[in-house]
Amino acid sequence: MKISIIDNSNYAADKCVNGGNYSFTVTYQQIAANKFAVLHSTSAEYPYCPFCGSFYRDICPCGMKGPDIVDSETVDKEITCARERLARGEELEIIIVD
Repeated sequence: MKISIIDNSNYAADKCVNGGNYSFTVTYQQIAANKFAVLHSTSAEYPYCPFCGSFYRDICPCGMKGPDIVDSETVDKEITCARERLARGEELEIIIVD
């Protein structure tokens, strides 16, 4: 199973690469019965650190890595939160592929 949550709530086409109005995506790829690998990405020109919230060129200054693996309960909570935000009218997309 693969789940992607795409947040376009601050996205602007003319500023989506280096202007500050990026889309953010979190993808959960199931790797075992109760384990998901997590990948964070953005439309930004540089990588984004989900732990400290900064954009960086080579290595994030905060030095944090992982958890790259989460359990299915965490993924379920993230999906529930995304659905609640979607219901409030935020620009989100939830893609679930079995």
